[in-house]
Amino acid sequence: MKRPVAGLLVVAALLTIAAPAAAPVPAGGSARADRVLIVSLPHVSWEELAEVELPNLEAFFADAGIADLAVRATPVGLSGRPTRLGDGYVTLGAGTRAIGDAGATDGQGFDVHESFPPDSAGEVYQRRTGRVAERGLVQLGIAQIDAKNADLPLDAEPGALGEALAAAGYSRAVIANGDGMEPEGEPPAFRRSAVSALMSPVGKVPAGRVDDGLLEPDANAPYGLRFDNRAVAAAFRNVWEPRSVVLVEASDLVRADAYRHLATDDQRKVLLAEALQRTDQLFGELLADVDLDRDAVMVVGPAYSASETTLTVAALHAPGTEAGLLRSATTRRAGFVQLVDVAPTVLDVLGVDRPDSMAGRPFEVGDRGGSYDNRVDTLIESDQAARFIADQVEPVGIAFVTAHALLLVATVLWLTSRFAGVFTVSRLQYAALALLGAIPAVFLARLVPFHDLGALAYWCFVVAVAIVLGGIYLAAGRRTSLDPLILATGAVVGLLAVDVVFGSRLQISSALGNSPIIAGRFTGFGNLAWAARAPAGGVQ
Repeated sequence: MKRPVAGLLVVAALLTIAAPAAAPVPAGGSARADRVLIVSLPHVSWEELAEVELPNLEAFFADAGIADLAVRATPVGLSGRPTRLGDGYVTLGAGTRAIGDAGATDGQGFDVHESFPPDSAGEVYQRRTGRVAERGLVQLGIAQIDAKNADLPLDAEPGALGEALAAAGYSRAVIANGDGMEPEGEPPAFRRSAVSALMSPVGKVPAGRVDDGLLEPDANAPYGLRFDNRAVAAAFRNVWEPRSVVLVEASDLVRADAYRHLATDDQRKVLLAEALQRTDQLFGELLADVDLDRDAVMVVGPAYSASETTLTVAALHAPGTEAGLLRSATTRRAGFVQLVDVAPTVLDVLGVDRPDSMAGRPFEVGDRGGSYDNRVDTLIESDQAARFIADQVEPVGIAFVTAHALLLVATVLWLTSRFAGVFTVSRLQYAALALLGAIPAVFLARLVPFHDLGALAYWCFVVAVAIVLGGIYLAAGRRTSLDPLILATGAVVGLLAVDVVFGSRLQISSALGNSPIIAGRFTGFGNLAWAARAPAGGVQ
Protein backbone atom coordinates (compact mmCIF):
# COMPACT_ATOMS: atom_id res chain seq x y z
CA MET A 1 0.00 0.00 0.00
CA LYS A 2 2.97 2.28 0.54
CA ARG A 3 4.07 1.95 -3.10
CA PRO A 4 0.90 3.45 -4.68
CA VAL A 5 1.08 6.39 -2.31
CA ALA A 6 4.74 6.96 -3.08
CA GLY A 7 4.02 6.66 -6.79
CA LEU A 8 1.27 9.23 -6.51
CA LEU A 9 3.65 11.68 -4.86
CA VAL A 10 6.30 11.12 -7.56
CA VAL A 11 3.73 11.75 -10.30
CA ALA A 12 2.58 14.90 -8.52
CA ALA A 13 6.17 16.15 -8.30
CA LEU A 14 6.76 15.49 -12.01
CA LEU A 15 3.54 17.29 -12.90
CA THR A 16 4.67 20.24 -10.84
CA ILE A 17 7.83 20.49 -12.92
CA ALA A 18 6.12 19.88 -16.25
CA ALA A 19 2.96 21.92 -15.73
CA PRO A 20 3.06 24.98 -18.02
CA ALA A 21 2.66 28.29 -16.23
CA ALA A 22 0.78 31.13 -17.87
CA ALA A 23 3.23 33.96 -18.43
CA PRO A 24 2.04 37.09 -16.62
CA VAL A 25 2.40 40.45 -18.33
CA PRO A 26 4.09 43.18 -16.25
CA ALA A 27 1.64 45.95 -15.48
CA GLY A 28 3.95 48.62 -16.78
CA GLY A 29 4.47 46.81 -20.07
CA SER A 30 7.38 48.07 -22.18
CA ALA A 31 6.16 51.68 -22.04
CA ARG A 32 6.41 53.90 -19.00
CA ALA A 33 3.76 56.29 -17.77
CA ASP A 34 4.46 59.97 -17.40
CA ARG A 35 1.91 60.52 -14.61
CA VAL A 36 -0.14 58.37 -12.24
CA LEU A 37 -3.62 59.10 -10.94
CA ILE A 38 -4.63 57.01 -7.91
CA VAL A 39 -8.37 57.08 -7.25
CA SER A 40 -9.24 55.76 -3.80
CA LEU A 41 -12.62 54.04 -3.41
CA PRO A 42 -12.71 53.21 0.31
CA HIS A 43 -15.10 50.77 1.98
CA VAL A 44 -16.69 49.17 -1.12
CA SER A 45 -16.49 45.77 -2.80
CA TRP A 46 -17.05 44.68 -6.40
CA GLU A 47 -20.48 43.39 -5.40
CA GLU A 48 -21.53 46.83 -4.13
CA LEU A 49 -20.21 48.50 -7.27
CA ALA A 50 -22.19 46.07 -9.44
CA GLU A 51 -25.45 46.99 -7.70
CA VAL A 52 -25.31 50.63 -8.87
CA GLU A 53 -25.19 51.99 -12.40
CA LEU A 54 -21.75 53.57 -12.73
CA PRO A 55 -21.08 54.21 -16.44
CA ASN A 56 -17.73 55.98 -16.11
CA LEU A 57 -16.18 53.49 -13.73
CA GLU A 58 -17.55 50.50 -15.62
CA ALA A 59 -16.17 51.75 -18.94
CA PHE A 60 -12.77 52.19 -17.32
CA PHE A 61 -12.81 48.78 -15.64
CA ALA A 62 -13.75 47.08 -18.92
CA ASP A 63 -10.43 48.15 -20.48
CA ALA A 64 -8.30 47.72 -17.35
CA GLY A 65 -6.73 44.96 -15.35
CA ILE A 66 -8.92 44.31 -12.31
CA ALA A 67 -8.69 42.21 -9.15
CA ASP A 68 -9.92 41.66 -5.62
CA LEU A 69 -7.74 43.65 -3.24
CA ALA A 70 -6.72 42.09 0.08
CA VAL A 71 -6.31 45.05 2.42
CA ARG A 72 -4.96 43.44 5.56
CA ALA A 73 -2.50 45.96 6.99
CA THR A 74 -1.81 44.48 10.42
CA PRO A 75 1.39 42.40 10.75
CA VAL A 76 1.71 39.17 12.70
CA GLY A 77 0.84 39.76 16.32
CA LEU A 78 -1.96 42.19 15.49
CA SER A 79 -4.04 39.83 13.36
CA GLY A 80 -7.17 40.44 15.42
CA ARG A 81 -7.06 44.18 14.75
CA PRO A 82 -9.31 45.26 11.87
CA THR A 83 -7.80 47.30 9.05
CA ARG A 84 -8.96 50.88 9.42
CA LEU A 85 -8.75 53.53 6.74
CA GLY A 86 -5.72 55.15 8.36
CA ASP A 87 -3.95 51.77 8.40
CA GLY A 88 -4.73 51.32 4.73
CA TYR A 89 -3.19 54.60 3.66
CA VAL A 90 -0.07 54.13 5.81
CA THR A 91 0.35 50.66 4.29
CA LEU A 92 -0.20 52.02 0.79
CA GLY A 93 2.57 54.57 1.34
CA ALA A 94 4.94 52.07 2.97
CA GLY A 95 4.58 49.18 0.50
CA THR A 96 4.66 46.93 3.59
CA ARG A 97 2.05 46.12 6.20
CA ALA A 98 1.84 49.08 8.55
CA ILE A 99 -0.70 50.74 10.80
CA GLY A 100 -1.96 54.14 11.87
CA ASP A 101 -3.15 54.89 15.37
CA ALA A 102 -6.72 53.62 14.99
CA GLY A 103 -8.08 57.02 13.98
CA ALA A 104 -6.86 58.92 17.04
CA THR A 105 -4.60 61.27 15.07
CA ASP A 106 -3.89 59.63 11.70
CA GLY A 107 -6.82 61.48 10.14
CA GLN A 108 -5.22 64.84 10.89
CA GLY A 109 -4.01 65.77 7.43
CA PHE A 110 -4.00 69.55 6.90
CA ASP A 111 -2.86 72.31 4.62
CA VAL A 112 -0.14 74.16 6.49
CA HIS A 113 -2.20 77.37 6.36
CA GLU A 114 -5.39 75.83 7.77
CA SER A 115 -6.47 76.67 11.27
CA PHE A 116 -5.82 74.07 13.93
CA PRO A 117 -6.88 76.10 16.97
CA PRO A 118 -5.33 77.95 18.51
CA ASP A 119 -2.64 77.99 15.78
CA SER A 120 -2.20 77.09 12.15
CA ALA A 121 -1.54 73.48 11.13
CA GLY A 122 1.94 74.47 10.02
CA GLU A 123 2.75 75.85 13.46
CA VAL A 124 1.38 72.74 15.17
CA TYR A 125 3.40 70.54 12.82
CA GLN A 126 6.57 72.44 13.66
CA ARG A 127 5.82 72.19 17.37
CA ARG A 128 5.30 68.42 17.11
CA THR A 129 8.21 67.59 14.79
CA GLY A 130 10.69 70.45 15.03
CA ARG A 131 10.49 70.84 11.24
CA VAL A 132 9.29 73.81 9.23
CA ALA A 133 6.54 73.34 6.61
CA GLU A 134 5.88 76.43 4.51
CA ARG A 135 3.55 74.95 1.89
CA GLY A 136 1.60 71.84 0.98
CA LEU A 137 0.02 69.32 3.31
CA VAL A 138 1.20 67.87 6.61
CA GLN A 139 0.28 64.75 8.57
CA LEU A 140 -0.02 66.00 12.15
CA GLY A 141 -0.18 62.41 13.43
CA ILE A 142 3.23 61.45 12.03
CA ALA A 143 4.80 60.97 15.47
CA GLN A 144 2.08 58.56 16.58
CA ILE A 145 2.22 56.70 13.25
CA ASP A 146 5.98 56.24 13.56
CA ALA A 147 5.66 55.13 17.18
CA LYS A 148 3.00 52.53 16.35
CA ASN A 149 5.17 51.00 13.62
CA ALA A 150 8.54 51.20 15.37
CA ASP A 151 8.18 47.90 17.24
CA LEU A 152 6.32 45.92 14.57
CA PRO A 153 8.19 42.96 13.01
CA LEU A 154 8.11 43.98 9.33
CA ASP A 155 10.27 47.12 9.58
CA ALA A 156 7.72 49.19 7.70
CA GLU A 157 8.82 52.66 6.65
CA PRO A 158 5.80 54.97 6.45
CA GLY A 159 6.35 57.46 3.65
CA ALA A 160 8.62 55.19 1.60
CA LEU A 161 6.57 55.72 -1.57
CA GLY A 162 6.64 59.50 -1.19
CA GLU A 163 10.38 59.45 -0.57
CA ALA A 164 11.08 57.28 -3.64
CA LEU A 165 8.95 59.51 -5.87
CA ALA A 166 10.63 62.67 -4.58
CA ALA A 167 14.09 61.20 -5.18
CA ALA A 168 13.08 60.39 -8.77
CA GLY A 169 11.82 63.93 -9.38
CA TYR A 170 8.05 63.31 -9.29
CA SER A 171 5.67 65.77 -7.68
CA ARG A 172 2.99 64.48 -5.31
CA ALA A 173 -0.45 65.70 -4.34
CA VAL A 174 -3.43 64.43 -2.33
CA ILE A 175 -7.03 65.63 -2.67
CA ALA A 176 -9.41 64.36 0.02
CA ASN A 177 -11.75 65.38 2.82
CA GLY A 178 -14.02 62.92 4.62
CA ASP A 179 -14.88 65.28 7.49
CA GLY A 180 -18.34 65.48 9.05
CA MET A 181 -19.98 65.43 12.46
CA GLU A 182 -23.47 65.22 13.91
CA PRO A 183 -24.79 66.95 15.90
CA GLU A 184 -23.00 70.21 15.22
CA GLY A 185 -20.84 71.37 18.10
CA GLU A 186 -19.36 67.99 18.98
CA PRO A 187 -15.56 67.62 18.74
CA PRO A 188 -14.66 67.56 15.03
CA ALA A 189 -13.85 64.26 13.35
CA PHE A 190 -10.96 64.67 10.91
CA ARG A 191 -11.01 62.00 8.21
CA ARG A 192 -8.09 63.03 6.05
CA SER A 193 -5.83 60.04 6.46
CA ALA A 194 -5.31 59.91 2.68
CA VAL A 195 -2.38 62.29 3.24
CA SER A 196 -0.44 59.29 4.63
CA ALA A 197 -0.43 57.56 1.23
CA LEU A 198 1.94 60.02 -0.47
CA MET A 199 3.59 61.72 2.48
CA SER A 200 7.35 61.72 2.98
CA PRO A 201 8.81 59.93 6.02
CA VAL A 202 8.49 63.22 7.94
CA GLY A 203 4.80 63.61 7.11
CA LYS A 204 4.86 66.15 4.27
CA VAL A 205 3.05 66.20 0.90
CA PRO A 206 4.18 69.05 -1.38
CA ALA A 207 0.76 69.83 -2.89
CA GLY A 208 -2.92 69.04 -2.89
CA ARG A 209 -6.03 70.08 -1.05
CA VAL A 210 -7.83 68.66 2.01
CA ASP A 211 -9.62 71.73 3.39
CA ASP A 212 -13.36 72.29 3.85
CA GLY A 213 -13.51 74.24 0.59
CA LEU A 214 -13.84 70.87 -1.16
CA LEU A 215 -17.23 70.34 0.51
CA GLU A 216 -20.70 71.71 -0.10
CA PRO A 217 -23.90 71.41 1.97
CA ASP A 218 -26.43 68.72 1.07
CA ALA A 219 -29.22 68.07 3.56
CA ASN A 220 -29.69 64.51 2.26
CA ALA A 221 -26.03 63.48 2.39
CA PRO A 222 -24.21 61.96 5.40
CA TYR A 223 -23.51 64.69 7.97
CA GLY A 224 -25.23 67.13 5.58
CA LEU A 225 -22.06 67.37 3.45
CA ARG A 226 -20.84 66.09 0.12
CA PHE A 227 -17.89 66.61 -2.20
CA ASP A 228 -18.12 69.65 -4.44
CA ASN A 229 -17.09 67.76 -7.56
CA ARG A 230 -16.27 70.94 -9.47
CA ALA A 231 -13.94 72.10 -6.69
CA VAL A 232 -12.29 68.67 -6.54
CA ALA A 233 -11.81 68.54 -10.32
CA ALA A 234 -10.35 72.07 -10.28
CA ALA A 235 -7.95 71.11 -7.49
CA PHE A 236 -6.91 68.08 -9.53
CA ARG A 237 -6.20 70.13 -12.65
CA ASN A 238 -3.99 72.46 -10.59
CA VAL A 239 -1.64 69.61 -9.63
CA TRP A 240 -1.95 67.29 -12.65
CA GLU A 241 1.32 68.21 -14.29
CA PRO A 242 4.10 66.30 -16.06
CA ARG A 243 5.94 63.80 -13.82
CA SER A 244 3.33 63.82 -11.10
CA VAL A 245 1.49 61.32 -8.89
CA VAL A 246 -1.88 62.47 -7.57
CA LEU A 247 -4.22 60.64 -5.21
CA VAL A 248 -7.89 61.65 -5.21
CA GLU A 249 -10.06 60.06 -2.56
CA ALA A 250 -13.77 59.47 -3.17
CA SER A 251 -14.44 61.01 0.23
CA ASP A 252 -18.22 60.78 -0.07
CA LEU A 253 -17.69 57.04 0.46
CA VAL A 254 -15.76 57.77 3.65
CA ARG A 255 -18.65 59.82 5.01
CA ALA A 256 -21.21 57.22 3.94
CA ASP A 257 -19.37 54.48 5.83
CA ALA A 258 -18.78 56.63 8.91
CA TYR A 259 -22.50 57.48 8.98
CA ARG A 260 -23.65 53.83 8.90
CA HIS A 261 -24.24 53.58 12.64
CA LEU A 262 -26.60 56.57 12.54
CA ALA A 263 -28.75 55.40 9.61
CA THR A 264 -31.34 52.66 9.19
CA ASP A 265 -30.52 49.61 7.07
CA ASP A 266 -32.52 50.84 4.08
CA GLN A 267 -31.13 54.35 4.35
CA ARG A 268 -27.56 53.04 4.41
CA LYS A 269 -28.08 51.52 0.98
CA VAL A 270 -29.56 54.75 -0.33
CA LEU A 271 -26.68 56.83 1.02
CA LEU A 272 -24.09 54.44 -0.38
CA ALA A 273 -25.73 54.37 -3.82
CA GLU A 274 -25.87 58.17 -3.97
CA ALA A 275 -22.24 58.43 -2.85
CA LEU A 276 -21.20 55.95 -5.55
CA GLN A 277 -23.12 57.81 -8.25
CA ARG A 278 -21.49 61.11 -7.31
CA THR A 279 -18.13 59.34 -7.23
CA ASP A 280 -18.75 58.03 -10.74
CA GLN A 281 -19.50 61.57 -11.95
CA LEU A 282 -16.30 62.81 -10.33
CA PHE A 283 -14.32 59.97 -11.89
CA GLY A 284 -15.59 60.98 -15.32
CA GLU A 285 -14.49 64.58 -14.73
CA LEU A 286 -11.04 63.45 -13.64
CA LEU A 287 -10.55 61.21 -16.67
CA ALA A 288 -11.36 64.13 -18.96
CA ASP A 289 -7.92 65.53 -18.07
CA VAL A 290 -6.10 62.20 -18.34
CA ASP A 291 -4.39 60.82 -21.44
CA LEU A 292 -4.78 57.07 -21.10
CA ASP A 293 -2.20 56.53 -23.85
CA ARG A 294 0.59 57.93 -21.67
CA ASP A 295 -0.83 58.23 -18.14
CA ALA A 296 -1.55 55.45 -15.65
CA VAL A 297 -4.74 55.31 -13.60
CA MET A 298 -5.15 53.08 -10.55
CA VAL A 299 -8.35 52.51 -8.61
CA VAL A 300 -7.84 51.01 -5.16
CA GLY A 301 -9.90 50.41 -2.02
CA PRO A 302 -7.56 50.95 0.97
CA ALA A 303 -10.00 49.63 3.59
CA TYR A 304 -13.17 47.54 3.82
CA SER A 305 -16.42 48.74 5.30
CA ALA A 306 -16.95 48.98 9.04
CA SER A 307 -19.94 46.66 8.62
CA GLU A 308 -18.16 43.61 7.18
CA THR A 309 -14.67 42.35 6.40
CA THR A 310 -14.44 41.95 2.63
CA LEU A 311 -12.03 42.10 -0.25
CA THR A 312 -12.06 45.52 -1.90
CA VAL A 313 -11.38 46.71 -5.45
CA ALA A 314 -8.23 47.17 -7.51
CA ALA A 315 -7.85 48.24 -11.13
CA LEU A 316 -5.01 49.45 -13.32
CA HIS A 317 -4.90 51.04 -16.76
CA ALA A 318 -1.38 51.90 -17.87
CA PRO A 319 0.52 52.16 -21.18
CA GLY A 320 1.15 48.70 -22.53
CA THR A 321 -1.34 46.88 -20.29
CA GLU A 322 -4.19 44.65 -21.39
CA ALA A 323 -7.62 44.04 -19.93
CA GLY A 324 -7.76 41.01 -17.69
CA LEU A 325 -7.35 39.80 -14.13
CA LEU A 326 -4.47 41.24 -12.14
CA ARG A 327 -2.10 39.29 -9.94
CA SER A 328 1.27 39.96 -8.35
CA ALA A 329 4.34 38.03 -7.31
CA THR A 330 2.99 38.41 -3.76
CA THR A 331 -0.23 36.51 -4.50
CA ARG A 332 0.75 34.46 -7.57
CA ARG A 333 -2.96 34.03 -8.26
CA ALA A 334 -4.92 35.79 -10.99
CA GLY A 335 -7.73 37.92 -9.60
CA PHE A 336 -5.97 38.77 -6.32
CA VAL A 337 -3.54 41.51 -5.34
CA GLN A 338 -2.61 42.99 -1.98
CA LEU A 339 -2.56 46.52 -0.62
CA VAL A 340 1.21 46.26 -0.14
CA ASP A 341 1.49 45.82 -3.93
CA VAL A 342 0.09 49.27 -4.73
CA ALA A 343 3.22 51.33 -4.00
CA PRO A 344 5.53 48.97 -5.97
CA THR A 345 3.07 49.16 -8.88
CA VAL A 346 3.13 52.97 -8.89
CA LEU A 347 6.92 52.90 -9.00
CA ASP A 348 6.93 50.15 -11.63
CA VAL A 349 4.72 51.98 -14.13
CA LEU A 350 6.96 55.05 -13.74
CA GLY A 351 10.18 53.07 -14.06
CA VAL A 352 11.36 53.98 -10.54
CA ASP A 353 13.33 51.46 -8.47
CA ARG A 354 11.48 49.92 -5.54
CA PRO A 355 12.99 50.50 -2.07
CA ASP A 356 14.19 47.40 -0.24
CA SER A 357 11.77 48.15 2.60
CA MET A 358 8.75 47.39 0.38
CA ALA A 359 7.48 43.83 0.75
CA GLY A 360 4.88 44.18 -2.03
CA ARG A 361 5.43 43.51 -5.73
CA PRO A 362 4.00 45.19 -8.85
CA PHE A 363 0.67 44.21 -10.38
CA GLU A 364 0.78 41.92 -13.42
CA VAL A 365 -1.95 40.94 -15.85
CA GLY A 366 -2.32 37.25 -15.09
CA ASP A 367 -5.37 36.05 -17.06
CA ARG A 368 -6.31 37.87 -20.24
CA GLY A 369 -9.41 37.59 -22.36
CA GLY A 370 -13.02 36.93 -21.46
CA SER A 371 -15.75 39.50 -21.06
CA TYR A 372 -15.74 42.25 -18.47
CA ASP A 373 -18.95 40.88 -16.93
CA ASN A 374 -17.36 37.45 -16.50
CA ARG A 375 -14.31 38.94 -14.85
CA VAL A 376 -16.41 40.93 -12.39
CA ASP A 377 -18.58 37.89 -11.65
CA THR A 378 -15.40 35.93 -10.86
CA LEU A 379 -14.21 38.62 -8.45
CA ILE A 380 -17.59 38.86 -6.75
CA GLU A 381 -17.78 35.10 -6.32
CA SER A 382 -14.24 35.00 -4.91
CA ASP A 383 -15.14 37.67 -2.37
CA GLN A 384 -18.36 35.89 -1.39
CA ALA A 385 -16.53 32.58 -0.97
CA ALA A 386 -13.84 34.24 1.16
CA ARG A 387 -16.41 35.92 3.40
CA PHE A 388 -18.43 32.70 3.78
CA ILE A 389 -15.47 30.55 4.74
CA ALA A 390 -14.16 33.20 7.14
CA ASP A 391 -17.27 32.50 9.22
CA GLN A 392 -16.65 28.74 9.13
CA VAL A 393 -12.96 28.58 10.09
CA GLU A 394 -13.52 28.83 13.83
CA PRO A 395 -16.49 26.38 13.91
CA VAL A 396 -14.49 23.86 11.86
CA GLY A 397 -11.58 24.12 14.28
CA ILE A 398 -13.89 23.71 17.27
CA ALA A 399 -15.58 20.73 15.61
CA PHE A 400 -12.24 18.96 14.97
CA VAL A 401 -11.00 19.54 18.52
CA THR A 402 -14.32 18.41 20.01
CA ALA A 403 -14.45 15.30 17.84
CA HIS A 404 -10.87 14.36 18.79
CA ALA A 405 -11.68 14.87 22.48
CA LEU A 406 -14.78 12.69 22.27
CA LEU A 407 -12.84 9.98 20.44
CA LEU A 408 -10.16 10.09 23.12
CA VAL A 409 -12.76 9.77 25.88
CA ALA A 410 -14.38 6.84 24.09
CA THR A 411 -11.01 5.14 23.68
CA VAL A 412 -10.20 5.56 27.37
CA LEU A 413 -13.57 4.07 28.31
CA TRP A 414 -12.89 1.14 25.99
CA LEU A 415 -9.43 0.59 27.55
CA THR A 416 -11.00 0.52 31.03
CA SER A 417 -13.50 -2.07 29.80
CA ARG A 418 -16.39 0.26 30.58
CA PHE A 419 -19.25 0.40 28.09
CA ALA A 420 -17.54 -2.45 26.21
CA GLY A 421 -20.74 -3.16 24.36
CA VAL A 422 -20.95 0.40 23.08
CA PHE A 423 -17.32 1.29 22.32
CA THR A 424 -16.08 -1.64 20.29
CA VAL A 425 -12.80 -1.78 18.36
CA SER A 426 -14.54 -1.66 14.99
CA ARG A 427 -16.66 1.33 15.96
CA LEU A 428 -13.71 3.26 17.33
CA GLN A 429 -11.71 2.46 14.21
CA TYR A 430 -14.52 3.67 11.97
CA ALA A 431 -14.93 6.88 13.98
CA ALA A 432 -11.20 7.59 13.71
CA LEU A 433 -11.23 6.97 9.94
CA ALA A 434 -14.28 9.20 9.49
CA LEU A 435 -12.49 11.92 11.42
CA LEU A 436 -9.53 11.60 9.04
CA GLY A 437 -12.01 11.67 6.16
CA ALA A 438 -13.23 15.05 7.35
CA ILE A 439 -9.92 16.63 6.30
CA PRO A 440 -10.32 15.99 2.54
CA ALA A 441 -14.05 16.66 2.96
CA VAL A 442 -13.29 20.23 4.05
CA PHE A 443 -11.09 20.78 1.00
CA LEU A 444 -13.52 19.10 -1.42
CA ALA A 445 -16.24 21.44 -0.16
CA ARG A 446 -14.46 24.19 -2.11
CA LEU A 447 -15.81 22.58 -5.31
CA VAL A 448 -19.37 23.55 -4.34
CA PRO A 449 -20.62 27.17 -4.10
CA PHE A 450 -21.68 26.93 -0.47
CA HIS A 451 -21.54 30.73 -0.21
CA ASP A 452 -24.79 30.52 -2.18
CA LEU A 453 -26.19 27.40 -0.48
CA GLY A 454 -25.53 28.36 3.14
CA ALA A 455 -23.83 27.01 6.25
CA LEU A 456 -26.29 24.13 6.85
CA ALA A 457 -25.60 22.66 3.41
CA TYR A 458 -21.86 23.09 3.99
CA TRP A 459 -21.88 21.15 7.25
CA CYS A 460 -24.13 18.43 5.84
CA PHE A 461 -21.66 17.98 2.97
CA VAL A 462 -18.58 17.82 5.21
CA VAL A 463 -20.16 15.33 7.60
CA ALA A 464 -21.60 13.15 4.82
CA VAL A 465 -18.31 13.00 2.87
CA ALA A 466 -16.38 12.22 6.06
CA ILE A 467 -18.74 9.32 6.88
CA VAL A 468 -18.53 7.94 3.34
CA LEU A 469 -14.73 8.19 3.21
CA GLY A 470 -14.46 6.49 6.60
CA GLY A 471 -16.47 3.58 5.25
CA ILE A 472 -14.39 3.42 2.06
CA TYR A 473 -11.12 3.36 4.00
CA LEU A 474 -12.42 0.61 6.26
CA ALA A 475 -13.81 -1.51 3.43
CA ALA A 476 -10.82 -1.12 1.07
CA GLY A 477 -8.09 -1.73 3.62
CA ARG A 478 -8.77 -5.16 5.01
CA ARG A 479 -5.46 -6.82 4.15
CA THR A 480 -3.74 -5.63 7.33
CA SER A 481 -4.87 -3.56 10.27
CA LEU A 482 -2.75 -0.61 9.08
CA ASP A 483 -4.17 -0.50 5.55
CA PRO A 484 -7.19 1.70 6.39
CA LEU A 485 -4.92 4.19 8.18
CA ILE A 486 -2.48 4.27 5.26
CA LEU A 487 -5.37 4.85 2.87
CA ALA A 488 -6.82 7.64 4.99
CA THR A 489 -3.54 9.51 5.46
CA GLY A 490 -2.50 8.85 1.86
CA ALA A 491 -5.72 10.45 0.67
CA VAL A 492 -4.86 13.63 2.57
CA VAL A 493 -1.30 13.79 1.23
CA GLY A 494 -2.32 12.89 -2.31
CA LEU A 495 -5.22 15.31 -2.47
CA LEU A 496 -3.10 18.23 -1.26
CA ALA A 497 -0.19 17.34 -3.56
CA VAL A 498 -2.43 17.18 -6.63
CA ASP A 499 -4.19 20.37 -5.56
CA VAL A 500 -0.89 22.27 -5.42
CA VAL A 501 -0.04 21.01 -8.92
CA PHE A 502 -3.26 22.50 -10.27
CA GLY A 503 -2.97 25.85 -8.53
CA SER A 504 -4.18 25.17 -4.97
CA ARG A 505 -7.78 25.63 -6.04
CA LEU A 506 -9.10 23.56 -3.14
CA GLN A 507 -7.10 25.49 -0.55
CA ILE A 508 -8.08 29.03 -1.47
CA SER A 509 -11.06 30.11 0.66
CA SER A 510 -11.13 26.78 2.49
CA ALA A 511 -11.58 26.39 6.25
CA LEU A 512 -8.29 24.45 6.38
CA GLY A 513 -6.62 26.38 3.59
CA ASN A 514 -5.77 29.94 2.63
CA SER A 515 -7.92 33.00 3.26
CA PRO A 516 -7.65 35.90 0.77
CA ILE A 517 -9.06 38.20 3.45
CA ILE A 518 -6.30 37.28 5.90
CA ALA A 519 -3.90 37.64 2.95
CA GLY A 520 -1.31 35.24 4.30
CA ARG A 521 -0.88 32.97 1.29
CA PHE A 522 -2.75 32.61 -1.99
CA THR A 523 -1.04 29.51 -3.46
CA GLY A 524 0.82 26.49 -2.13
CA PHE A 525 0.39 25.00 1.33
CA GLY A 526 -1.08 27.21 4.02
CA ASN A 527 -0.31 26.66 7.70
CA LEU A 528 -3.43 24.59 8.33
CA ALA A 529 -2.82 22.46 5.23
CA TRP A 530 0.72 21.78 6.40
CA ALA A 531 -0.66 20.85 9.81
CA ALA A 532 -2.99 18.35 8.13
CA ARG A 533 -0.31 17.05 5.75
CA ALA A 534 2.64 16.68 8.13
CA PRO A 535 1.28 13.95 10.45
CA ALA A 536 -0.39 12.23 7.51
CA GLY A 537 2.91 12.18 5.61
CA GLY A 538 4.68 10.83 8.67
CA VAL A 539 2.42 7.78 8.70
CA GLN A 540 3.52 6.93 5.19
